Amino acid sequence: MLRPWQVIIACSLALLCIGLVMVSSAAMSLGGSPVTAQSIIFSRVGLYAGISVALLGVVALLPVRRVLLWISGESAALPCHRPLPEVGAVGCSPRRGASEAPTSPRRGRWHETPGAPDAPHPTPHTPRLLAGLPLLLVGTILLLAAVATVYIPGIAAPKNNSHRWIEISMGGGRPISVQPSEIAKWGMVFLLAVVLTRRWAMMGRFFIGALPMLASLGAVVLLVGIEDFGTAALIACVGGVLLLAGGMRIWQAGLLAPIGIGALAYLVIKEPYRVRRLTTFVDPFHDPQGAGYHMIQSMTTIAGGGPFGRGLGNGLQKFGYLPEQTTDFLFAVLCEEMGLAGAALVISLYLGILGASMLILLREKTLVCRLAVIGVAATLGVQAVINIAVVTGWAPTKGIPLPLISAGGTGWLMTSFSLGAIISIGRSQEKLAAAEAEPEWDDEIELAPEPA
Repeated sequence: MLRPWQVIIACSLALLCIGLVMVSSAAMSLGGSPVTAQSIIFSRVGLYAGISVALLGVVALLPVRRVLLWISGESAALPCHRPLPEVGAVGCSPRRGASEAPTSPRRGRWHETPGAPDAPHPTPHTPRLLAGLPLLLVGTILLLAAVATVYIPGIAAPKNNSHRWIEISMGGGRPISVQPSEIAKWGMVFLLAVVLTRRWAMMGRFFIGALPMLASLGAVVLLVGIEDFGTAALIACVGGVLLLAGGMRIWQAGLLAPIGIGALAYLVIKEPYRVRRLTTFVDPFHDPQGAGYHMIQSMTTIAGGGPFGRGLGNGLQKFGYLPEQTTDFLFAVLCEEMGLAGAALVISLYLGILGASMLILLREKTLVCRLAVIGVAATLGVQAVINIAVVTGWAPTKGIPLPLISAGGTGWLMTSFSLGAIISIGRSQEKLAAAEAEPEWDDEIELAPEPA
């Protein structure tokens, strides 16, 4: 039987292979060169797929747990000093068990070492007012700087009147295109996981706990949302999940929800094309050749597939009818060529990754690793749901690709890196379990008396 981390590897590789084939098929053009196995492997997409597989394997072999514990200051050897929330509980505060000291972490005091109530012992979990804030500030500045590179002359590469990419020249060859919002999306997950662990004891208090985290998240969301509203909404959604899982109170989230909704509404209203997308979602046939064209062509493409599809490479809508057929609407091409069976296969692979991640989460004992697993799984799952909902007409059109399938080198690499981190955490759980199962031998061995 496969272990959870092995399931993630198998599903991730399967999705990358499907993405490699489908991107090559969707990129076919009338009168172009035929698509062969050799042309797929040695294409630019094949290069990104190969690097993604290598990155997944390398990160899976790295000591991700040690790195996260070191950065967050959490000690895996002293789990009793910080009670963890039950999986699935949101907005919960640290609980006090029978063996724990009666001091309250919400009041900024240390936990006493069990067995020595008269000798307080500061641990890596000792709450401090500024704990994690320098790291949060530096991390936020770096993410904002990465997103702001899309406006730097010389490397900015605007496409479709949108600044989402930069191009880095590599000698005389074709420049490498990078999407900084993907870096911000995944970077925010690990930044929040680490800082929430450092500030866990203060998250129940609004001004010193939740507010700095919300300010960091809001700054990144607003800057990303100027050019990429879909990714900004995704970052906000996953960030909210992490904050609730990291100890923020539900009433705090409810109090600030109108502000967040208002900010996202402003990002929609300030761009007329985003407003048209919302109105078109209600009735796409009101403007079939304009704002409703994407949605109508996507649904037409899906309907042409039937139960088992037309066959790989035999799709018709990709030849000049369906826009963005290799990126945002690649799932429609997949449905046309592989049918309902292919769509069910892809969805089952995503569910396999999410289910295996849940098993790793349930077995995890450290807070920072729990939050990292929650963030990566939530990002992958929410992104897949949004893309499939858009393609099938259940959500307004957004520029969110399908993870590990839609074309996009930055997205493939960052997703593979993040999944590799989960795999590494899952592998280390087995090593820790094996170490705990080993018998402990006494240092002193009492020799039997010699017979008289």
